Amino acid sequence: MEWYRKRTLGSLLDDAARRYGDREALVFNEQRWTFSEWKAETDRVAKGLIALGVAPGDRVALWMANRPEWLFLMYAIAKAGAAIVPLNTRYRTDDAAYTIAQSRSATLIALDRSGPVDYLSMLADAMPDLDRGTEGALRLASFPDLKRVIFLGDKTLPNTTSWDALLIAGERVSDAQLQARADAVDPDGLMVIAYTSGTTGHPKGVMHCHIPIRSTHERAQLYGMSFEDIHLNYLPLFHLYGLAKSP
Repeated sequence: MEWYRKRTLGSLLDDAARRYGDREALVFNEQRWTFSEWKAETDRVAKGLIALGVAPGDRVALWMANRPEWLFLMYAIAKAGAAIVPLNTRYRTDDAAYTIAQSRSATLIALDRSGPVDYLSMLADAMPDLDRGTEGALRLASFPDLKRVIFLGDKTLPNTTSWDALLIAGERVSDAQLQARADAVDPDGLMVIAYTSGTTGHPKGVMHCHIPIRSTHERAQLYGMSFEDIHLNYLPLFHLYGLAKSP
């Protein structure tokens, strides 16, 4: 029997909600969530992903600056049995297109815009044939595995889905259906594909199962961290170092 019990990323938030439900868990600008509220938001997102057709083993690319939805999605994607593919927010059109295609992502979730960076326009340039196929069943020449694109923000593109539509779709999925999907997740299965920045060539992906939970736990113990501490994260969540701090 292994000394460290294998766990899945999605189960961590459930455990935290059971143990520390009313404790403050997440602060972003003026917004605050307890562990129970964080779990509730994550479950809404996970149900939406399932309702839209995200299947176990799928890869879900996430192109988004640091914000609460990034964390909701990280756990929600894991609960749905899929793998997260974080995209560098400094990618330009070619690097983003290469990474989405090379990772064989079936779903892309992106901000429409972050400050001066117009993600929607870059994706429109990379996907000129978005009018082919239908919403949730795209047929893109350069992205044969990509079936759906979801935008968080005020704008979308043809045949793509809005964040609000994702949440509304999730109302069709029951708590029992979500729990069954989460219970079936294999801790030795693919959890994340982390890509390099691509400064010396094309971005290169590294595949991880749920084992980073153990390394993050061990690091917290070495630092002497406890549930009473407050962690201020200034690192980009798409980056391996920022991602390793968040579980």
